[in-house]
Amino acid sequence: MTTDLNLTITSIIALCAIASPCLVTILNNRHNLKIRRLEINSKTKQEILENFAYYINQVHFCDTVDELELHKYANLLHIYFAFDEMLFEKILNRDYQFDVDFRLDVAKLLNQLAKQINYK
Repeated sequence: MTTDLNLTITSIIALCAIASPCLVTILNNRHNLKIRRLEINSKTKQEILENFAYYINQVHFCDTVDELELHKYANLLHIYFAFDEMLFEKILNRDYQFDVDFRLDVAKLLNQLAKQINYK
């Protein structure tokens, strides 16, 4: 009876010793994959936001920049971010009497969008 009990306990311990590292490895790999996806998503959002900010200012203050790039990043903003559509359309139409008003609205929009990026 004692031999069977010792064999059973030894078998259970051996099984746990084999299964535990495998389980830990699987859980770590899943966690690392989720973290990597978040990093890639955050980096993509940050690049889109930076490029949109660059092109909106270039188009507004320098008429030599191609507006297709601006609209490319404006469309990408719709995919990755949620924001105030009225403010966005007002900025894209650029019908401002004063540059200060334009800059304030752009800053407000960029602030809204930056809060949606999950920084690590």
